[in-house]
Amino acid sequence: MRVSKSSMFAGLVVAYLMLFEWKVFNADSLRPFVDAAKFAIPVLLFLLVPLRKPRTRWAALYFALSAAFLAWGLVPCFFSPKYSETLVQWLKFVPRLLVAALVAGYLVLRPQATIKIFKLLVIIGALAMVQFAVLLPVFLFELAPGFEIPGVNGVFYGPFGLLGDQASQVKWWSSAYLPVPRLTGFWPEPSNASGFLVAAFFLAQAVYAAEGRQRWRWLSYLCLLGGFAGLAGAGYVALAASAMWGVLIVRKRPGRRWSGALVGALAIGLVVFAVGGRLIPRDYLEDRPLLRAAAGVRTQDEQDVEELYGGRLELLSQNVQVWKEEPFGVGFRIPGKGFFDEASASAPVLWLTYSGLVGLLILLGVQACVFQAALSQSRRSAVSARVAQAFVALFAQHLSHGTWMSPLYIVLCVVVVLGGRAWAPATPAVDQPDLEPWPQPV
Repeated sequence: MRVSKSSMFAGLVVAYLMLFEWKVFNADSLRPFVDAAKFAIPVLLFLLVPLRKPRTRWAALYFALSAAFLAWGLVPCFFSPKYSETLVQWLKFVPRLLVAALVAGYLVLRPQATIKIFKLLVIIGALAMVQFAVLLPVFLFELAPGFEIPGVNGVFYGPFGLLGDQASQVKWWSSAYLPVPRLTGFWPEPSNASGFLVAAFFLAQAVYAAEGRQRWRWLSYLCLLGGFAGLAGAGYVALAASAMWGVLIVRKRPGRRWSGALVGALAIGLVVFAVGGRLIPRDYLEDRPLLRAAAGVRTQDEQDVEELYGGRLELLSQNVQVWKEEPFGVGFRIPGKGFFDEASASAPVLWLTYSGLVGLLILLGVQACVFQAALSQSRRSAVSARVAQAFVALFAQHLSHGTWMSPLYIVLCVVVVLGGRAWAPATPAVDQPDLEPWPQPV
């Protein structure tokens, strides 16, 4: 079999992305190999792909602001009492930006690699849903015992843990104890899995718009179902935000605008359900266990507001105190017990704590740059619109649980700021029915 260069490139890039996405790679037995791969893949890409100047103004601005953010990040690191820890953590972000620059240079020359990257991510998302479907009877009917993997939080099922983690569940199905599993797969928690799958839904729609093959349309719905299976408020917000982007930004055909109003109303309702979804069930859905489970209320005993939101409110107050004591940030710390306990899972809160107000403002400038590029491209073609929606989904999900600096998120930002240059030779095979038939940019 002959494998094209673009396929090899896409495979290497996706492998690098998933090393950071899946917590299973933190297993003690895999850590030496994973650390080696995290170093070897950027080096290999650097040797094979020459660095090039950004081809669009948004790409140039994106990399300039990203470099400025990392440069400023050295300031709190130098003044941190955990000097060695913060510098090591800071260095870990440099290869991510290097890989993003190499991806940008390669995709402009070989745009076909962009769609191949999308396809691989969609297949991973669809397989995660299949994995969850197989896990359900194994877990519910106790067909096999769960076990822990040293170095990884969670309870895994199947041979070698291939059916994924099923530690996260809700218990409001009925008066009799029957747990409701949440799709987690190999991700750190259901929020991450849900955000990935919602983004994969839109990437599959982009592939369908580019090639017109029905298989990608059906796979997109499988990914969307997986996004709901996580029962995660962050996933609901991600879907609602990307849906609202489609309603407000993407130009509709005249006969389809009524459907946009319906989608917008559903998206607003989904946001209300996701944001207040653990208070509303507590107060008004006492006799609606299915809705309580869908809102992510884990047990019948969860009644306190702090318990309902998993300690996030207390953690936020702790971070506020850190901001007062360290206005320039504490440096790039290692999150978790024994290191920096106050580390937040929310991207803006995390970086305000790590890099201070200056660092957060620069990082928000990076996000604004991507949004501007997405705004200018969303009305150009169906492919551009769906890629922009995938970015919006991940952006929203990272507001609750993420960093805005994961390799997957960065690479998706790069594709957005490149715009049509990332897939220009591939004229869309179909115009999706809810979009105006805008031509691809030349």
